[in-house]
Amino acid sequence: MGADHLEKFKEWDDSNGEYISYGSDAEQWLAVKQGKVDGIIHGTVSIAEFMKTPQGADLKICCVTPFPQDWTGIMVKRDEYGLINWINLFIWHEWKTGKIDEHYRKWWGFPAPSMSWPGVSSY
Repeated sequence: MGADHLEKFKEWDDSNGEYISYGSDAEQWLAVKQGKVDGIIHGTVSIAEFMKTPQGADLKICCVTPFPQDWTGIMVKRDEYGLINWINLFIWHEWKTGKIDEHYRKWWGFPAPSMSWPGVSSY
């Protein structure tokens, strides 16, 4: 977790919690698997991928925390206009039909985060 996460952890105000910093994701996962910590705060995409492995099969996402949302992107070359337009249309369609929330609930076990950005109106 970075310094911004440490500040959010302090705001969380859980008297049973303790902040421990690890040098890598591998060290965090190892600490969980060895029982050195009860849980970690991590991005949903990373956790979902780790849970697909044999080492992460017995883990679960337990709760929504007060930390910033886990934004993920799709990279496309600027001159690939057809692909950019198709991806934008696909994401808009998934959002408009409620499929994004459905996907989040299925794969991560909780509702999708807000798709809005401050100062930007939705579709």
